[in-house]
Amino acid sequence: MKAVAKASADAAVADPQLLDRALSRYISDLHRKQGNREAVAEKALEQLADEPAPSESPGPSDDWMNVFEEYAEKANSEELRQTWARVLAGEIRKPSSFSLRTLQFLSVLDKPTAEACETVLARVFDRGYVAVDEEISGELFEKMKVARLSGLIGQVDADTFCSRTTSETGVAIFSFGDDGIVARGKPNAVIRVPCVSVTVIGQQLYPIIQPKADEHAVNRLVEILQRCAEVESIQRGKVKEANGTTSAFGLQTIWNRPSAAAPAN
Repeated sequence: MKAVAKASADAAVADPQLLDRALSRYISDLHRKQGNREAVAEKALEQLADEPAPSESPGPSDDWMNVFEEYAEKANSEELRQTWARVLAGEIRKPSSFSLRTLQFLSVLDKPTAEACETVLARVFDRGYVAVDEEISGELFEKMKVARLSGLIGQVDADTFCSRTTSETGVAIFSFGDDGIVARGKPNAVIRVPCVSVTVIGQQLYPIIQPKADEHAVNRLVEILQRCAEVESIQRGKVKEANGTTSAFGLQTIWNRPSAAAPAN
């Protein structure tokens, strides 16, 4: 401290105006960063008021908070503050929800990547799979390529399938966020849906982006289910997850398998 004080005094004597400008910038920078951190904290508290953390949650670790604060203090816009607030609230509710790699991804997220991220995640079902057409082309292909290079999804051209086995009552639920598709048919039947896998980063970003389900992707899943011989009817409604179990409600039947034609005499 004595050495710093002496160096500051020497600098003040040598160039007092330079020192004043340096101090002014230093104080201004501290004020801005502190304001950003507090703004993020306030928004996180608002979210926790709506959905409190479990009483047994230990909260974020010190190492995680040290990294998080470095990113949060640079959040000058309301949009960025809201994003980091959702991350903080999620980590408080459930520690290890967001890896340090995901924090780094958010810190360097540019507009083209953000747009690609939103487009691709809007097609995600069950948090881990992207519903895809038989052929991916045009703008969607370009967006998926950006998402792939950014580390959000796996190979776009790989033959990947999501296998789902219907329950003992012949039910399988697919969720696009809060929207759900329910397939009903034969019990213990295996349903295979072509898809692109979502990485850990993509899965962790999903509740932060909060994308609205892409109707084309939902309809694509419905088409695939219609081709599955074990599926007899399809319903659409809302879904909710609690204690690791997904339940559907407000269901409306959108398709029934046509009955077989009677043989001609």
